[in-house]
Amino acid sequence: MDIIVLIVLILLSAVISVVEVGFYSVNDTKLRALADTGSKRAEMALHLRTDPQRLLLTILVGDRLIDTATASLATIIALNRFGGQGLEGVLG
Repeated sequence: MDIIVLIVLILLSAVISVVEVGFYSVNDTKLRALADTGSKRAEMALHLRTDPQRLLLTILVGDRLIDTATASLATIIALNRFGGQGLEGVLG
């Protein structure tokens, strides 16, 4: 079960990274044209882009939280699987 959660966290981190790239690579003119045709998603994207620093901060904080959870879970899985074997060599 832990491995499944770990995979989901990795995929979630990838999705957040794709969203970040997508928001900053899409053309404003194209978004406005889509919003003018009634696209609710384009309207929402335009609204989110009105404060780009806040959007970027939210995306980065979310990504860092997921990355921290992923690293923590991977550590727990490794310790449960291998115990303290090799830990003395790493820590000195």
